[in-house]
Amino acid sequence: MIKPKGTSILKSVILLLFLFVTWSLHAQVFQTKALDKSIRSLQIRVNDNWRNPAVLRMKQDDILSVEFDLLTDEYPMLYYTIHHCDMDWKDSNLSSSEYMTGFNKIDIEDYTQSFNTLTNYVHYRINLPDERFTLQVSGNYVIKVYSYDNPGEMLATACFSLTEERIRISGEVSGITLKDYKKANQQLKIRLLTDDLLVRNPQSELKVLVQQNSRTDNQRIISNPLYMNNKEIVYENNPQLTFEGGNQFRRFEMTTHKYSGMGIEAISFHHPYYNVELQTDQVRANRPYRYDQDQYGKYIVRALDVADSSTEADYFMTHFFLNMDDPLINGRIYIFGELSNFLMDEGFEMSYDATLGGYTHSHLLKEGLYNFLYLYVPNGSVKGETGLVEGNFYETHNEYLIRVYYRATGDRYDRLIGTYQLY
Repeated sequence: MIKPKGTSILKSVILLLFLFVTWSLHAQVFQTKALDKSIRSLQIRVNDNWRNPAVLRMKQDDILSVEFDLLTDEYPMLYYTIHHCDMDWKDSNLSSSEYMTGFNKIDIEDYTQSFNTLTNYVHYRINLPDERFTLQVSGNYVIKVYSYDNPGEMLATACFSLTEERIRISGEVSGITLKDYKKANQQLKIRLLTDDLLVRNPQSELKVLVQQNSRTDNQRIISNPLYMNNKEIVYENNPQLTFEGGNQFRRFEMTTHKYSGMGIEAISFHHPYYNVELQTDQVRANRPYRYDQDQYGKYIVRALDVADSSTEADYFMTHFFLNMDDPLINGRIYIFGELSNFLMDEGFEMSYDATLGGYTHSHLLKEGLYNFLYLYVPNGSVKGETGLVEGNFYETHNEYLIRVYYRATGDRYDRLIGTYQLY
C-alpha cells in the first residue's frame, strides 16, 4: 500500500518541530527571573547575608534561601524541581539520578499570607539544604517553580551554584592601565593555587568566569593564563580582564509611607497604592566622580515598625525620572540592579516623555533599601553600557565574583572548584 505524500510530509514536519523544541529547551540559558507578572521581590540569599553570592559550599553548613511574593488573595500550592547546568547555565548532560538523591518534585511548604498590607500577597521561601533530597555534584543549578494549578507553565527560575572549594583563589583590582588614558577602566589579576588538584592543561581544563556586580551581560570567560608555575596559575595582562569602571549605584530608602526617606521627593496615596516620587536623577557622565557607599546593586526588604518585613512590608508604586533634554534615538535605557534581577528586563525599560524632558518609569516595589543604575543598551545589542548616563571611573568600588570551573578530558560536566569575591 502506497502512503499519501501528504502524510509523509506531515510526519516530517512534526519530527522537525519536535527536534527543534527539544534543541531549544536544551539550549535555553537559565537566569534568576520572575516569569509570571504576579511574582515579585525574587531574591536569593546565602546565610541570610546580602553580601554573599548565590553559592553553597559542599560539606559546609551554608543555608541558601530563595524568597518571593505572589500577588494574590488565595493560597496557591507551589512546587519546584532542580536541574543541573553547565557553566553557561544550560541544561547539562546529567540525569537527575546522577546529580541528586530523592524525588525531584518538591512542595514549597514555607509560605505565609501578608499581614496588614494594602497589597495582598503570599510570601514563599525555599531553603537548601532540604532533608527531602541531597545534591551530589558541584556546578550550577537552576530551581524551576511551578503551580499545581498550572504545572505546564514555569512561574520563576532561581540560579545558584555548589562549589567544592578545591583550589585557593586570590586577586587584585588595579584602577588604571598605561593605555587607559581616560582613567575609566579597571583591570584584574587572578591567581590560582591548585594544591592537590591535578591540572595537566589549564587552557583546556579550566575556565575562569568573572562577573562585575552580578552582571551577566558583560561577564568574561578566561581560558588562557599568563603563566603556570608548579601549582600556581596566573591570569594577568589580558584585555578580557579589563572592565569599564562604571559609577557607584544610586540609592533610595522606601521604608514607610509616613515620611520621605533618602532619595524620595514625595509620597501620596492614589488608590490602590501609595505612590512614591523619587528625586529627579541627573546624568552623571562627564561629572567628577563622587564616592557613595552602596550595596553593589542589591536591595534589602525593610519596613519600619513591623515585626517581619518579609510579610508585613507593603508595595508602593515607585516613579523614576531621569532628566535628559533629548531622547536617545539609537538605544534604550533600563533601570538595572537586583530589583530587575540584574537583567535588562523589558519591565524596567524607561520611556521618554517630551513634556517632562526626561525618561520615566513606574514600578511596583516592596518597601526597602534600594540600589540601581541606569544602563544604556544600543539597538541590536544585549550589553548594557554605563558610560553614556552614569559615566566610567577607575575609582569606583565594584564587586567582582570569580568562579573557576574544571572539566578534565572525559568528564561529563563542569565542576565548580572555587569561588572568590574581589573588591
